[in-house]
Order: sequence, then structure tokens, then C-alpha cells
Amino acid sequence: MKQNKKKNKENPLMTGIVIVLFGFMVNNFSTLLGGTETSDFLSGLMGGLSIGIMLYGGYVFVRSFRKEKNESGIDED
Repeated sequence: MKQNKKKNKENPLMTGIVIVLFGFMVNNFSTLLGGTETSDFLSGLMGGLSIGIMLYGGYVFVRSFRKEKNESGIDED
């Protein structure tokens, strides 16, 4: 039972980290585009999208710490 609780706590942490890394990846790909008006627009769109992805990943990461803090007082056997 305790192993399942520990596994459920680690999952949001890893999810948050993976989402932030995906945001960095999208940001790096956005710098590859550029040159014409259309590709500059797509580059800006991808840059803005990457910021949103990274913010969401940070939110998931921080939320997992809050859940861990709230659940630390409850012990079920």
C-alpha cells in the first residue's frame, strides 16, 4: 500500500519535469524557424506556446509538492 502511495507521489513530479523539458524543446525548435514573414510568425507562435507549456509544467510540479505536504499528515495502513 505504501509503495502505491509513493508511486503516485512521484508521478506528478516526473510529469511536471517532462512538461517543462518539452517546453524547452519547443522553444529551441522555434529558434530554427525564421526568414520569411510566415516563418517569423510561426517562430513567434512556437515561442509563446513554449512559455505556456513551461508555465504549466511548473504549475504541475509545484502542485505535486503541495499535495505531498497536505497528505503527509494522513497515514493509512
